[in-house]
Amino acid sequence: MYRESIIGLALAATLAEMNPRLTARQEEEVWRIFDTSMTASVAEAPLMSHVSVQVPPPSSVAGGGMTAVSTALPQLYIPAHSSETTGDMVPIEAPGVEPPDAPATPSPSLALEAPFDDSHIAFPVYRNCDGVWTVLLKDPTVVVRDGSGKSEKMQLDYLKVCLKDISARPGAAKARGTKRRRARKS
Repeated sequence: MYRESIIGLALAATLAEMNPRLTARQEEEVWRIFDTSMTASVAEAPLMSHVSVQVPPPSSVAGGGMTAVSTALPQLYIPAHSSETTGDMVPIEAPGVEPPDAPATPSPSLALEAPFDDSHIAFPVYRNCDGVWTVLLKDPTVVVRDGSGKSEKMQLDYLKVCLKDISARPGAAKARGTKRRRARKS
């Protein structure tokens, strides 16, 4: 979980740059220390801390509030293999939606020249993969209040939230299948 945070991604990028000089054992040791330190820092957080997130109403591709949300999904871009992939993005197209015009050969400098255009994406964006929900929020306001009553308000461009679905238990499906096999043998 911590490896997918901004700090974890920064460490992964740093390790990738140092990869020829590091052995696999050294890299595993760095990740072990990172995981341990992140777990310890989360454990040290005050129990009375409170985090709240406020977002504007869902938007449509054309803009507007909840009543303007269209039922047609826009073209979304999701990493090719997983959320840890930093390579090419794979487009997922909804039926009946034309893909936006794209340059024939993408250049690396294109991303640096123009800001990310999200006008073709309806927010919030939801995804469920292996019992983990990922929600991408646009323009959220995050308020963090500690146990002493001090609070800090932050306005973000985007917020990625990962939630584990505790109702998705793989053992429950296996147990049901096992009972059926036993019933057939009898």
